[in-house]
Amino acid sequence: MNEETTLAPASSPVQSASNELSGPAETNAKDTSTTVLNDQPDDLEDIQLEMSNFEKEISKAGSVLDLAIPATLETYLKLVANAGSAQFPWNKIKPLFRVKLEQVIHEFNTRFDYFKV
Repeated sequence: MNEETTLAPASSPVQSASNELSGPAETNAKDTSTTVLNDQPDDLEDIQLEMSNFEKEISKAGSVLDLAIPATLETYLKLVANAGSAQFPWNKIKPLFRVKLEQVIHEFNTRFDYFKV
């Protein structure tokens, strides 16, 4: 894989997601990946509330594979992947990351069935 295929284009969905949460004041910034959610306490509170609600859903669900991650949290995950900063303590976001990781691994295993003999 060459370097070009690993880099996101200038108008990537991740940057669009960043603009959704950071608002118009941040869209003119030179590097939106480093200004993710820094000046938006309302966005942080919304995400924290969504994470709390999602954590309750995890405890009720039989399987994390059946859970639908809310759009707000999906956007948050993209922002964390883009910026490299989670904005919250690990113990608060760990359940969300665990569910997403398990879903991605399951999807990979079902799409690319390398492990069947």
